[in-house]
Amino acid sequence: MEVAIPIEIHNIQDILNMSNDKLTPSQQAFIDAFANMLLSWGMTIGPARLYGYLLLVQAPVSLDEFTEVLGISKSAASTAARELESMGIAHRITDRGSKRIRYEVSKDPGIALRSHADLLGKMADLISANCDAIVSGTARQRLTELASFHRNLKQAMETVIDQHQSGLAE
Repeated sequence: MEVAIPIEIHNIQDILNMSNDKLTPSQQAFIDAFANMLLSWGMTIGPARLYGYLLLVQAPVSLDEFTEVLGISKSAASTAARELESMGIAHRITDRGSKRIRYEVSKDPGIALRSHADLLGKMADLISANCDAIVSGTARQRLTELASFHRNLKQAMETVIDQHQSGLAE
């Protein structure tokens, strides 16, 4: 019977350094930096690292490859892949006549930002709908400006995403 030896983790860098030698140092550094940035958006470390890896590979990747390359368990790889899939960042590919599932990154690079743009719109709507009833004076002016900023930022993000998508379609 194999006994798991507990690993003491003191910070996020300890988690990031747990992968093996299948990546070049430059690739590993990219995945680590990319994952750290996505943490600030609320993505957890597993899906963030998986997303970084998917951006680097040439072909769809199996859960077995994720576990081998990223040094994570198969259940962690499966959970991370499903989370990316639910966000639209990755999608699964099944081989005809096989149970094997592989994943690839979405062809739409704006997919991750669409939900952020939608959230900005919802925040603007929430502020606008409640502003007059909950504050007055400078606080109301501040909230009104914030709602306007969120609407403008949402519109700008959607415009850039749509323009990029139009360029890909051509």
